[in-house]
Amino acid sequence: MEQDDATERPRRILLIEDDEADRSMVHALLAETGLGPSEVHDAHTTADALAALGSHPIDLVLLDLGLPDAHDITALSTLLAMQGAPPVVVLTGGDESALGEATLRMGAEDFLPKGVLAGTGASFLLDRVMRYAVTRHHQRLLLERESAELRWMTAKQQQVLDRVTTDLQGPVTALYGLVSTLAERHKSMKAAERQQLLDKLLTSAQSMSFKLTKLVAEATPAREASGARELLAMSDVVPAAINAVGERPVGTHFTLEGDLPRVWGDPLALQRCLSEVIRNAVVHAPGDHPPTVRITVSAFGNGVRISVADDGVPVPVSHRSLAFEPGVTLVEGSNRLGLGLTQVRAIVAAHGGSVWIGDSDMAGTAVTITIPQREVAR
Repeated sequence: MEQDDATERPRRILLIEDDEADRSMVHALLAETGLGPSEVHDAHTTADALAALGSHPIDLVLLDLGLPDAHDITALSTLLAMQGAPPVVVLTGGDESALGEATLRMGAEDFLPKGVLAGTGASFLLDRVMRYAVTRHHQRLLLERESAELRWMTAKQQQVLDRVTTDLQGPVTALYGLVSTLAERHKSMKAAERQQLLDKLLTSAQSMSFKLTKLVAEATPAREASGARELLAMSDVVPAAINAVGERPVGTHFTLEGDLPRVWGDPLALQRCLSEVIRNAVVHAPGDHPPTVRITVSAFGNGVRISVADDGVPVPVSHRSLAFEPGVTLVEGSNRLGLGLTQVRAIVAAHGGSVWIGDSDMAGTAVTITIPQREVAR
């Protein structure tokens, strides 16, 4: 019984049956369940059924194959061809098992011989078959949707790969040529000529770096948005993000404040997002003392707000709007590609949130993230 309770109970049923005695029998069985459907609509023909489906929301169809305007599987084929057709359970004659199995191959969720419905326990059997039919139908729709999303993601990844091949071929070829020239002739080159070649080499490398950064940034939102969401405890996510930060100066001090509410999100993506913001706070340390980073988590409307503040070098106001663009790095002289905050923005956007840079009351910078749809902890 526990397994039965896990299935979905149809509340609105369309019974397509032209025989009055059989129709009365099914109505009686539905009533005997005690928890039967709230609505039962009757149709005597395929035409009546199509009209009913067009005017009423239906959870399940019980279909007799012997209708005045249809023969054998014709009615089933017509119903299944409808856009968004509900699950169908076929009612067959007493000696039509082969026909019933054929309807399963066509797309019916199940079939029941009418002779079985006249026996003991028929109401329980009918109820169970209907509920499992609805559950299987919903699971199949979910699988089809996930398959479509997977195909879309695969096509998106192929587009990115194609662009990588096209956009980077020129810069890579130029870079290889310059490096080869430098390797072969650097000893015989005059200083000015060598410097000119190095400048070209740097320009080519920067061009390739920027193109690669843009390509990765364009691919990031689709990838991050696809993660499965669950109810996360920020008391688990934030410490994990702190631990994921790589190298840090000796004596780096982290403080964690707030009520640490729970939030719906992709655990790996949010952890990676916070870790990148915290890493940036450590990178901006002034250098004359170990950095202090304060992470504050609090409720914000129906969501959650996360603020990462540091006591390092403030990000100039004029640069804050550019910080999330691909290829931009806020650390002078850095060789990093400037992808970190671009990915942060993509992850936050995929969760329906916002991110911005402001002043810190610790004399440095504060990065604030908001994520909506917080659920109160139970």
